This record gives sequence, C-alpha cells and structure tokens, in this order.
Amino acid sequence: MSTERAKSLVAYLAQADDWVTASELAHTLGVTTRSVRNYATEMRDHYAPFEVLIRGPLGYRINRVALQAHHEATSGNLSPESTAISRAGIDRGSERPAHRQRAIVEWILGNTSPVDPHEIAAHFFISESTLEADLRRQRPVVARAGLTPTRRANGISIEGHEPNKRRLLATLYLEDLDNNVIDLTDVARTYGVPPLGPIKTAVIDRLESYGYRVNEFGLSSVLLSLAIIASRIRTGHFLAPGDAEPLDEDDQLIPLAAALLEQVATPPARAEEARHLARLMHTQVARGGSVSPEDDAEEHADPPARAATRRRSAESLSVLRTQVAAAVELASHHYAIALTDDELVTRLTDHVANMLDRMRDQLSSPNPMTRSLKTHYPVVYDVAVFLATELSRVNGVRVDENEIAFLALHIGSFLAQRPSRTQRVRCAFVCPDYYSMHRFLRERIEEELADIIEVVTVVTRTDVAWAHLEVDLILSTIPAPTSVHNVLQIQPFLTEEDAERIRARVSRFHRTKRRAALKERLLRYLSPELFTAHLDVSDESEAITHLGGLMVEQGIIDDSYVQGALDRERMSSTAFNDLIAIPHALTMTARRTAIAIAVTKTALPWGSSRVHVIAFIAFAESERNEFQSVFDQLVKVFSSREDVQHILRSSATFDGFIDALARVMDA
Repeated sequence: MSTERAKSLVAYLAQADDWVTASELAHTLGVTTRSVRNYATEMRDHYAPFEVLIRGPLGYRINRVALQAHHEATSGNLSPESTAISRAGIDRGSERPAHRQRAIVEWILGNTSPVDPHEIAAHFFISESTLEADLRRQRPVVARAGLTPTRRANGISIEGHEPNKRRLLATLYLEDLDNNVIDLTDVARTYGVPPLGPIKTAVIDRLESYGYRVNEFGLSSVLLSLAIIASRIRTGHFLAPGDAEPLDEDDQLIPLAAALLEQVATPPARAEEARHLARLMHTQVARGGSVSPEDDAEEHADPPARAATRRRSAESLSVLRTQVAAAVELASHHYAIALTDDELVTRLTDHVANMLDRMRDQLSSPNPMTRSLKTHYPVVYDVAVFLATELSRVNGVRVDENEIAFLALHIGSFLAQRPSRTQRVRCAFVCPDYYSMHRFLRERIEEELADIIEVVTVVTRTDVAWAHLEVDLILSTIPAPTSVHNVLQIQPFLTEEDAERIRARVSRFHRTKRRAALKERLLRYLSPELFTAHLDVSDESEAITHLGGLMVEQGIIDDSYVQGALDRERMSSTAFNDLIAIPHALTMTARRTAIAIAVTKTALPWGSSRVHVIAFIAFAESERNEFQSVFDQLVKVFSSREDVQHILRSSATFDGFIDALARVMDA
C-alpha cells in the first residue's frame, strides 16, 4: 500500500462482517469518498492477481478466501535468492514515507562502514533532500534506542552499542506488524534463517523440562531477536565482551541459547552472544515458580526454575512485592473494585519483576490483544494503566502499552474468577392450579434459572390482578392483557427454548436498567457550557487542553487535573475504539463530577486511532463508585458506528446532541 490510510481501509474491511459503504469508510478514515475509491484501487493493485476487494451496490467487502490465498502465496516456500532479500531491498521505491524511512535506517545499520548519502538516495530512488528529511524524522526513533546518527566525510552511520542496534531493528520490524502478531515465517524469510516453527517447539519442550512456564508472546519476540542476531553475525556485527548482561555460568538457559545459535548463526556465535540470548529468554519467555515470601517455588518446578526464582527473591522481590501490594490497594480504593488479594499480588509480582527488566532493557513483546482489551474491557485496562503508572513512578521506568495490556490480562482474569454479583430479577410466577402442575413447573424454573431470577410471588388463579404484581418480570402460562408489558408467556412444561427466552429477557431488563441509570447520570453530568459542536484541533493534546480549559473556566477542576489527563494520555491512548476517546486523569479531584463533550465530523487522529467523539471526564471523590459504570457504559454507547453517525448528524447544538444521545440509549 502506498499510504497508511489505505492500510487502515484494509484492516477495517477485514474486521467487518458485511458490506461497508464508502460513506462509512470515509467517516472512519477522515477522508472523502473519492479518496476511498483511490485507496480501493491501490488495494486491488497491491493484491493482484488475487481479487481481495469486492465492490458492489452496497459498498465494499473483503473476499476472505482470496485474502487467505494471497497470504499463503506470499508466506510460502520462496527461493533462496528471495529469502536473502533484506527488508530495505523489499522497500526500495516505496511511496509510504514512514515505511521508507524505517527501511533507510535498517539499511544503514546493515553496513559495517559509513554509507555515502548519494548511494542511499540512489538505492531508494529518492532525492538527497528527501533523504535528509527522512533522516531528520527518524532521528528521535534512533535516539530513543540510545544510538546517534553520525555524518562524516566518508558517509552516514548510526553509532552506539550493538545491543541497542539490535533492539532498534526489532522495534522497526514490530512497528510494521498488522494486529501485533509476529509471523515467524515472515521473520525467517526477512532475516534469512531456517524455519522457526520447529525451533520454537524445541525451546518450549526444553524450558518446560527445566520447570519454567513459557510466555508464548515473549517467545515470538525472542525468536525475532534470534533471527536478528543471526543476521547481524552474518554481516560482521558482533557483541563486544562487555555487552552481554552477566549471568551465572551454571544458568541452564546459556547452553540452550548456544544450541539455538548453532542452528541459525554462521559463522559460529561467540560466548557473549549465548549469554545475551539467555538474558532475553529470562526476561521475555521463561518464568520460574511463585514469588510469595511464604512459598518461593511451585511444588512442580524443577531445580533450575526454583534457583532462578530464589536468586531474584533474595535480591529484590520482597521490596517489589510491597510496591505491587501498595499499588493494588490504591487501585482498589480509586476504582472501588475489590482487588486486594494475596494470590493476585503474588502473580503480579512475578510478572512485574520480569516486566521491569524488559523495560530497563528496552524490550517489549507485542500483545495482539491490546486493542480488544481496551475496547471490550475499558475499566480493566484503565486499572492496568493506574498500576503501571504507580510502578513506573517508584521504579523510574516507563511501561508501554503492550505491557499495560499484559497487566490488564492479570486483572481481568482475577475479576473473572470472582462469583458474579448480578442482582437477580424479582419475578412473579402465574400458573393456574391443575393437579399441582404449578409446583413442578416452579421447581423446574428455579432449578434451571436460580442464578438470574428470584420467584417472589406465585399466582395459581385465572383471575390475575396483573396491575398489583409489583415485580420486574412476570412468567405466565396463560396470556396476559396487552397493557401488561413486563410479562413473558411460557409453556406449562419448561423447554430449552423457554429457558433461553427467559435469560434473554432478564439480560435485556438489566441492560435497559443500566442504560436508564446511565442516561440519568449523563444528563446530570453534561451541560451546554461543556459542549463543543465543531472541534477544530489537530491532535489529542490540543483536544484535551481545550476541553480541560472549559472545565477550569467553570471551576470544576484546576490546571493540575488537565496536566494529569495529558500525562495519562502519554501512558496509553484513551481512544478505546475507533469512535470515542475518553481522556481523564488518574485522580478523582474534581469539585463535582462532569463530562465535557466535543464532536467532530472529520475523524481526529488520536494515538493510532481516529475518533469522532471526545468525552473528557472528571470525577469527584464522593462519586468514585460511579466511575466504573459510567466509564464502561460510555464506551459501549459509542461503540456502534451507525449510532455515532446518527448522533453526529444531530450535534450542531447541545440540545440536538442530547436528544440524539437519548434516542440511541432508549433504542
């Protein structure tokens, strides 16, 4: 693809279940329908001869069979000559500036001596002025890796330690991933190494035999590093003796790392390469036993894993466990969620110990679930951001979005294991008496549905006083008057279909009740003074500053809260889907709870997303119990593109916005 938006068009169509209109795509991408047509043409050319894009009267859709065929064709067995092509070579002449810029950096790193800028420009079919602009844009990326772009009389080079160069290469590769999933076939092809699938299987077997638990996501990252190491060794780039982190000489992972390097590296790797790879496995893949002070090793763990855990515990785990416990307690209070639990703290401490090592080493494993977690479990993800912020503050490291998502997995799995506290629906049971049939039916209903309903009234007469049944739901074996709206007629013998209908009705009751409560709260928190119909800003920082400024003018918050919202945004984007962003600070210091709303018909870039609605929320301490439901439901209300477009069409005024929002919530 020649543009990032064309790539976004492909990703959006691939996730859609049905036809997508050009108007919807234009809204999503923040472009015109004409641009959509141009992107579609580019896509067809890119995937030719496979007919991946289907265009019809209803819009556009993806031919998934053709898409899979294209994937298989491009990731199958290629010739040795094709396998040896570098990413820089593949990207020669690319019209995507960001793609080309990364390829230029990779190409410079692949040379053992400074490269003449004329040669670089000729290689990528660009002018020298374009090359200079590309290098300027990549300078911050290179600097973040601890490296320095250097220009001498004999050419351009990137100076710094070899481990930093390898980390930069991994970062550049990961930035090009779709959906944060590392394709090991593509890794092997890109860096010219043997197939990595069998190597992965062997590594898992060996680690498990040592008593380690394997982090599947981290293992893919380590195999990427293994391929990069082999590529660097092949081109004469070696680690210096002091570059490898010190490890115990009897560490079981060192011989495993050496064996892996023997399979992929030519010429043979030096000893420091094996120690370096073993360090990567320690921090990204191999997890030892429990870190509880009372039980520092799992019963089933073999000696190597237990030894690694004990070494770490003796040095730092006691302090780290205290930090994690304090952060969890703060999060429990802040979000009014019961998180204080010894087992959770133990699991988090185990995870955070490796996480901090990864962050200090500037390592990160892509998490393909990050986007899904943000969209479907926004409160859980926000709790993870809170924990990451606290742990970053006390340890002096920055935690990235992938690591935040791993924290969210721990929090979410803990909450999912707790018994559901959904309030049962109060139910009346109407079944005229006939040979005690009502008793058998009631027993069957309560046996099957006791988790969701509570039968509080039983009517065995035919002359039912329907108006006097003050319950949430009426289950009746006889027809009810049309004026009775909360009745569900069932069969005298409970069928599976009846049980499903009752569950669906109860679910709808809870959903309607939640939406009604949310609607009441939203109307209380919103006001004309905090509404912007046509937001005119260029990025998320300007949007946060604008909406925060409206709240400051109303005396709801002070400037420190606005700064807190900007800091929270830097930790992880608050765009929880492609429609709405919900910026907020990680404190509840507002004088009163309020929500400032801005809408924009042209999608606003927000992190890696593009949104149409911004809801800046500020909560008062006294209403912290409301945060979870408001935050969660706000994301859900604005999760439907059709609903959001309906709201946008009516949002020229505050009253129009409120009316449209109310209609959507009542639907």
